[in-house]
Amino acid sequence: MKTQLETNIKLPFVNTTIPTDIFLLFVLVPVWWLFGLDQVIWPIITSWIFMKLLFKGDILLTKTTRLMLMLLLVSLISACFIVENYRILTFGRNFFAFASVWLLTVCLTNTIKNEKQMKNLLWGLAIVSFLASFLGLLAIMHIFSPRFEAPTKYLIPEGLKSFGLVRAIYSKGTSTLDYFAGRMVIRPNSFFIGCTTYGVALVILIPIAYFLFIKTRGLGRAFLLITLVLLLVNLAFNMSRGAILSLIIGTAIYCYKKFSPYKKFNILFLVLLGAFALYFQLYYSGGLENVTQSIINIRGAGSQQDRMIVYKATIQGVLERPLFGYGTQRDIPEISYYPIGSHSGYLGILYRYGIVGFFLYIFVLGSIHKHTKIPKTAYLTSPFLARSIDFLSIAFYGSVFHQLVEEPDLDLIALHIVWLAFGLLIVAHKLLIIKQRQELYPVSSDSSLNTKVKL
Repeated sequence: MKTQLETNIKLPFVNTTIPTDIFLLFVLVPVWWLFGLDQVIWPIITSWIFMKLLFKGDILLTKTTRLMLMLLLVSLISACFIVENYRILTFGRNFFAFASVWLLTVCLTNTIKNEKQMKNLLWGLAIVSFLASFLGLLAIMHIFSPRFEAPTKYLIPEGLKSFGLVRAIYSKGTSTLDYFAGRMVIRPNSFFIGCTTYGVALVILIPIAYFLFIKTRGLGRAFLLITLVLLLVNLAFNMSRGAILSLIIGTAIYCYKKFSPYKKFNILFLVLLGAFALYFQLYYSGGLENVTQSIINIRGAGSQQDRMIVYKATIQGVLERPLFGYGTQRDIPEISYYPIGSHSGYLGILYRYGIVGFFLYIFVLGSIHKHTKIPKTAYLTSPFLARSIDFLSIAFYGSVFHQLVEEPDLDLIALHIVWLAFGLLIVAHKLLIIKQRQELYPVSSDSSLNTKVKL
């Protein structure tokens, strides 16, 4: 017989449920950040959660998680082609980062069984959103913008502290002074290691915060309104052109998909016609070049030039070693200050793992995209799940586009936020299918939890 101590006391990550563990993992981000654990804790905790899942019984791998596992195996093959020995450390960091989100996705797809569990995780992201954006607001207003070295500094060997990604573990700050439109401005990065990685997270967090806002009433709605406003303010002052454009494009893709084929054709025709007319007017008035250059160089000409140099060198490197790539980024100082194979999620995958890894990653994203499709009847029978898929789809489309110009795995907090959203999109679609099947073929609620759906 269990003792009173065993039955009543819940120890985080010990005898709590797996969905609760995932919730705590994200809600405790400020604690991880304060102690300098935010870039190292994820593979440790997700491995522990996965071990708990293993002890519970059978594990089902979806099409997405099988493809992700294949990509991990390809990355191990690519490790054999690493040129600089010290870059093995970077490879290990990248490998364990992606292994961690694979474990997270497996745990999500095997343990989230109902809308309540899914809603709790979305609220977990809302709490993180509020804390991160509030800290960002304090930095923007010059009220509180600390810089400090976390305790983990004293645990890291001195020989490793010369690496930028290692220094990012313990060197903390909530904002950066950067050039924008002819002047130096404060750009918030909150708990994240950089402004652009904060932008990666904002692309995901803003649609989710808006979804919860429209589905919540009472004090919770007021909290979410404040959170949403703070997120938008942070996005504006973050000044990540890629993040802003990605949110716009993600929303546009979602809206376009909702139209009938006839309306789609009309809208596409009008947009193309309007774009052609605008191009014609600007081109012949001499304003096209000025507008384009103003947008590109709003953060200084160096930003765009550096990227172009890195992209060109990355493509040249891929042509020299196309199949399995170089295993990781490379430092070639005579070409660029920045590592070759950086500044783009897709080019980064292509450079590191070759065309084999690149196409596997595209297949992974394609398998997730399948879960964005919703039957029209679902909005009547399962409004929460249908709407959650809508807004998670906006986050998905935005992230997919954003990865053209940013690396989602540069910051492990941002990477796990991205993949929590992707995993919840898969789960929401699975629950929707189960619910629709139950309406057609009624079964008991207990058996519905064990219903297997081909994903």
